[in-house]
Amino acid sequence: MSIAIAVVLFFILFAVVLIAVSVALRYMESARKKQAFKMLETVAGESTAPTLNLMKSKPDELTALQDLLARINFVKTLRKRLAQADLSWSVEIFCLASIVFAIVGGALGWHFVSINPPVGAAGVALLFAYLPNFFVSRKRAKRIAQMDAQLPDALEFLARSMRAGHALTVS
Repeated sequence: MSIAIAVVLFFILFAVVLIAVSVALRYMESARKKQAFKMLETVAGESTAPTLNLMKSKPDELTALQDLLARINFVKTLRKRLAQADLSWSVEIFCLASIVFAIVGGALGWHFVSINPPVGAAGVALLFAYLPNFFVSRKRAKRIAQMDAQLPDALEFLARSMRAGHALTVS
């Protein structure tokens, strides 16, 4: 039975590695396409001046993983939580980190739990899979606490500025 679980863990790890390689290759390919396009523009003499876009736009090309995650409802809330935690992680990175932590936790649980290895491996895998979520929650809570601590001072400054006769936009 332990060989079967080892084979399943191997296939899960293999799938995670394949997904990571696929995402990396797509990123490198898109970077190469952009570089080639810029080189062709330079050669043709049609170089356009760079424009500054203050709005974030959605990328045109979605990877398979991004497309899959976009269909799931919790992605919006996860993106919001990552932004509130002031992390530059994408949803894909968060999910891959959870999967990798779960695999590592499962392997450690299988190795160190002697009473019932499958149950111990599953429990430790779930615990380890929760670690990225715990990290994001802690960072988010700290950031919100900092904002809560600064809010009264900011409002007091705004009130004093408006009492002095300044407009709201200037204040």
